Amino acid sequence: GNIVATGRYWDWVNPQYFTSWILMLNSNGDSIWYHEYTHSISKEAENIINDIKPAPDGGYICCGEFSDGLNGIPQSLWVLKLDSTGWYQGMGFASEKAKGKSKKAKVKSME
Repeated sequence: GNIVATGRYWDWVNPQYFTSWILMLNSNGDSIWYHEYTHSISKEAENIINDIKPAPDGGYICCGEFSDGLNGIPQSLWVLKLDSTGWYQGMGFASEKAKGKSKKAKVKSME
């Protein structure tokens, strides 16, 4: 079956902040889709997806946390509802401003 993975990276562009990503691969290791998700883009913000689970409708429910970096907003819960292709549908506290940027993943087949 397909594999769904999540992680994060430090975006060195100003402002600097953590961006989370989710990648779906097929059983051959080929990329099906890749999206990045952020809630806060202030300097030193953290946008962290800690877990992703399948939803009954074929999409995904993700939970994590975000903080607003230097603006002094403490760590808060972050819940996202995604459709089957990883596009953000909204859900839960503080997710209204979440943004998904679609990018083509550069993943080679694992043979």
